[in-house]
Amino acid sequence: MAGVGSASSLAMEDMSPAEQESLFDKHVIEVLFGTADHELDAEEEEYLASLTAMPLDSLQREPTRLADECEKISSDMEQLAYENYSCFVDSSECIGDVITQLHSVDRHLDEMDKALPRLAGVCRNFSDKAKGIAQERASNKIALSTHAQLVELLEVPQWMQTCVRNGFYEESLQLQAFVARLAKKFPDHPIVQGVVKDVESSTALMLSHLHQQLRTNVQLPACLRIIGFLRRLGLYSEAEMRVCFLQSRDLWLQSIVDSIPTANAYTFLNKLTDTSRAHLFDIITQYRAIFTDNPSASSPICDANMLHSWLVHRIQKYLDCLKAFLPRVTDGGSLSNLLDQAMYLGMSLGRVGADFRSLLPPIFEQHIVSMFATAVGGATSACIDALQQPLVHTESARGYRSMSRGDAHAPDQELLDFPPLAVLCNAYLGAFNELRQCAPLAVRERIARVMEDNIRTFTAAVVARSHQKSDELKSFAKMSATILIPYLIECLRHVYGGSTRLPSKDKAAAAEEKRVEASKGRGSSGAGTWVGLDGESLVAPLLVLYQQ
Repeated sequence: MAGVGSASSLAMEDMSPAEQESLFDKHVIEVLFGTADHELDAEEEEYLASLTAMPLDSLQREPTRLADECEKISSDMEQLAYENYSCFVDSSECIGDVITQLHSVDRHLDEMDKALPRLAGVCRNFSDKAKGIAQERASNKIALSTHAQLVELLEVPQWMQTCVRNGFYEESLQLQAFVARLAKKFPDHPIVQGVVKDVESSTALMLSHLHQQLRTNVQLPACLRIIGFLRRLGLYSEAEMRVCFLQSRDLWLQSIVDSIPTANAYTFLNKLTDTSRAHLFDIITQYRAIFTDNPSASSPICDANMLHSWLVHRIQKYLDCLKAFLPRVTDGGSLSNLLDQAMYLGMSLGRVGADFRSLLPPIFEQHIVSMFATAVGGATSACIDALQQPLVHTESARGYRSMSRGDAHAPDQELLDFPPLAVLCNAYLGAFNELRQCAPLAVRERIARVMEDNIRTFTAAVVARSHQKSDELKSFAKMSATILIPYLIECLRHVYGGSTRLPSKDKAAAAEEKRVEASKGRGSSGAGTWVGLDGESLVAPLLVLYQQ
């Protein structure tokens, strides 16, 4: 035990003063109340504080003091009960009477509680009936006092529809704005909601009418007025308004294009170009006059991009029509006229930044080459087919040779000795005449190549009959080599001018030819020095056949 006490003393010495005081308080509470977890009230805390503050002699006298005080309190209570005995008896009797009366009240309250629901139901029914009657009376009274205004309000949808059908859009917008304010003021009123619904139907009809007007041939003042009405309706954002305008005008323009007859390709393309030139510029002018160039903060879509996209769409549709219908135009003059008009259309749109003239040459060039190739290819095939028959040297045609030629570029009359050569020459002349009316410089090499391929095909077919070794065949080959082919090359030279010698397909030979041309002081790309057909190589096989 002594060892334990020593250990406790050492542990107490290791604690701080606050910890020692807390441990002492818990020990005192455990002694006084039997447990250390007892919660002290204010009075007990005050007494515990005074108790821990007493000196040792006071603490030793405290139990005796407490016992004396307890005995004194008990004596005082006995004296109080003896002196007020009659009051206690009266209080007991009063409590008994109160309990009896409370039982009676409780019984009556139960009976009243059972009867109150029926009374409450009757009262509620009466209150509801009275409230409904009062509301109806108040409503009827208000309706009677505002009868004229109610009739006018109910007639608003009819007025709106009448104004829309007769084109009074300004008045229609005023009615629509009035109903919108009324809906904000009375959002839950059934009559107002019915009027709003009917007005919305008339607003949709007015919107349809405005769209229909944009799809007609309207001028700039009418477009400004229509877009103003659409903006006041508040149904579109600025970007949507621009899209709506371009879509409507595009539908109108497309309807005009669709109405152009397509039976004659030249007439269709001619009218298509005129229509596009007239209306595209008008639509662009209207768009730029109605809408600002700078996009708003709420609409990041740029005006230039939107208009540019629509222009690209329309130009692409125009180019698609050219590609589809141009192959049906076989007249050189018509082709040249169409090219001039298409170029003028591109130049006109260039004033608004939509010059597409650079896209036209490939389309026309391809058709020109194809048209020339078809003409000369068909004539070459026909001549080759004629070679399958025995050749006839028509001597009767010699009577025409002495006729004077009014045109220095007319073919030699000796070609009439062999009708296949005359027919072939006429076919080439027809192709050259068509080409002459529309002969872009960019296609001259391709034209020369087409002509070279057909002449080589023709000469190969003639050489293929060399096994016959007839005089007619030799005369045919001689006339082809000395008259027909040189004449055709000369015609091609007159269409484009300049030399008629094709570049060699061998790169070394081509380089040598360019060097020789440069040494002679001539360029290789001038209008009068372009490279054409090599007549010597073309007629060489025929000359060999003739000399056999």
